[in-house]
Amino acid sequence: MVSCDINLCSVIVRLFTAIFLSSVIGFERASKRHSAGLRTFILVTLSACVSMMLDILMMSKTVSHLPALSAIALFCVATISCRTIIYSSRNQIKGLT
Repeated sequence: MVSCDINLCSVIVRLFTAIFLSSVIGFERASKRHSAGLRTFILVTLSACVSMMLDILMMSKTVSHLPALSAIALFCVATISCRTIIYSSRNQIKGLT
């Protein structure tokens, strides 16, 4: 079984990796003037990263093996994504990738 130890070095590496990768994707989208750009991708990625690390920590310390925080974070992102759909004047869906 793979060890999922959460220590300070692990947290810093995971957060830095999440910020870096989301910055690359967000910068590319912002340069093409899409609705979700740099800030959006960084915030969504950081919230997902923190919720997963908390889930790993909680699942290793408790009896429950249900990643509840990740499920809630996924639901929130899906709800926000549904609100970004924009209909143009020709009834075309715009705003989704």
